[in-house]
Amino acid sequence: MVHAFPGRIVNIHPSLLPMYGGKGMFGEHVHRAVIAAGETESGITIHLVNDRYDEGRILFQAKCPVLPSDTPGSLAASRACAGTCALSACR
Repeated sequence: MVHAFPGRIVNIHPSLLPMYGGKGMFGEHVHRAVIAAGETESGITIHLVNDRYDEGRILFQAKCPVLPSDTPGSLAASRACAGTCALSACR
């Protein structure tokens, strides 16, 4: 599929790539890794999809703080908010 549509498939990844990207790094796996590493900032990355996990050209990143009280669920919610704000700014 990627080769049929080069440079035209977009992904929204739940971290600030290149950190916490790659095979198996999706959804709650990313959120748990960010919290376990003690990061103070995270976010989303909008990037073009290529034939390697999360290595396509980055189009946009939006940041959000990681709070000491964050859980994987609350961090996911704050990233969803960051993503919504980012996408609405692109209109």
